[in-house]
Amino acid sequence: MKIEPIILSISWLVSFLILVIFIHQKNIRMYLVTFLFTSTIAWIYQYFQLVMGFLEFPGREFSKATKMSFTLHYIVYPTFAVLFIRSISNLNRERIIIVKIIIFSILISIFTYAISTFISLIEYRNWNFFIGVISNIIILYIVKQFVFWFKRGLME
Repeated sequence: MKIEPIILSISWLVSFLILVIFIHQKNIRMYLVTFLFTSTIAWIYQYFQLVMGFLEFPGREFSKATKMSFTLHYIVYPTFAVLFIRSISNLNRERIIIVKIIIFSILISIFTYAISTFISLIEYRNWNFFIGVISNIIILYIVKQFVFWFKRGLME
């Protein structure tokens, strides 16, 4: 029995449970925007990685339709981003926010590195852990800027 479908299923289940448990109904619009915006950014990011030959996804859900990994960039990454936005939504100190951006970027990179090392969901070609951390920092910063801009619009 292959382990990849089991890991993908567990990723779906854990992501769903995280979203249900940690997201409050009061701010659901902001978290929904975070999830959808991060999915969009992740799609562009993943497309760039594939076109440039940085990564391959040998174990993916829709292998005949696309070369992209649906679960990792449309479910797992946006869930990380929602947790990140939730953790900084009440913070005003920029230094703590920057530290959290770095921490979440490292956590995402550890997750993808572990998947690429121990199972065959991702295959790194011209990519490494540190480039992943830097690109995740940039993406989370873009997500933070967009979501906080959107949040200001909701309050006005």
